[in-house]
Amino acid sequence: MTEDEAFIRTIVDRPGDDLPRLVYADWLDERNDPRGAYLRAELTVVIDGKGKTTLPKLADGLDPVWVARVSRPPVGVCLDTNDLVDRGPRVSVDEITNTEKRLGFDFPADYRAFLLNYNGGVIEVGGYETPHGVVDSGFYTFDSSARNSPTERRDALARIDNPLEAEWFSRFYLIGHNPDMIFGTLLGIRGVERGTITHFDFSSDWSPVLLETPYQAQHPSFTQYLSSILQ
Repeated sequence: MTEDEAFIRTIVDRPGDDLPRLVYADWLDERNDPRGAYLRAELTVVIDGKGKTTLPKLADGLDPVWVARVSRPPVGVCLDTNDLVDRGPRVSVDEITNTEKRLGFDFPADYRAFLLNYNGGVIEVGGYETPHGVVDSGFYTFDSSARNSPTERRDALARIDNPLEAEWFSRFYLIGHNPDMIFGTLLGIRGVERGTITHFDFSSDWSPVLLETPYQAQHPSFTQYLSSILQ
C-alpha cells in the first residue's frame, strides 16, 4: 500500500474524524501537491458551509476518483457516519480495472471510488423517497463489481421476452438491491443513461420503455443517489 493510499484508508475508516484529513493535507502541502488545498476547502465547506463555489474549481484538474473518495456526499462518496455495514473485502485499482475489461465497460469515477473505499455494504434507511412517495423502508446492498459476470448478465437479458425491455435493461448494470430483490439499483453504462442511477421496482409488470411506474426514480450520478438515501 502506498503512503497516499494509507492516508485515504485512514480517512475512510475513521468517519467523522477531521484529524486524518488535516494530517493528509499537511503531507500533501509539504510536497506542493494541490490536493492539499482541496482537502482543506472540502473540510471548510462541511464545517461552516463556506467555499462551495470554489470547491469545484479546486477539483478541476484533479483525479475525479480521488476527489470522490475523499469528499463527502453530494460531492463524493466518503461517508462521515457508520451507516454503512457489511462491506466487502478491499479491492485494488487493478482488480476493478480487470473487472471492467471482463464486463466490457468502465465504471463512472464516483462508483469506482465507492468500490475502492467500501466495496459494497448495506445502508439502513427509514424509507426511500421518490417524487411519487416512499417506496421502500429496508436495506440497500451495493454489490461488489465481481458478482455479476458477463454470462450471468447475458442470461438475465435473454430471459426478457420483450425486445424493447431487453434493450432498455442492456443499458444498465445492477449494483444494488434490497434483501427481497424487489427493488434494484441500476447504474447506467451506456447511452444517455450512462453514469445515472435508477431505482427500479422489479415486482412491477409494466414495460420500462414506457417509464411510467411510480416505483422508479433516477439520479444524475451515484454521488447524488447516495446523498439522497442518506438524507
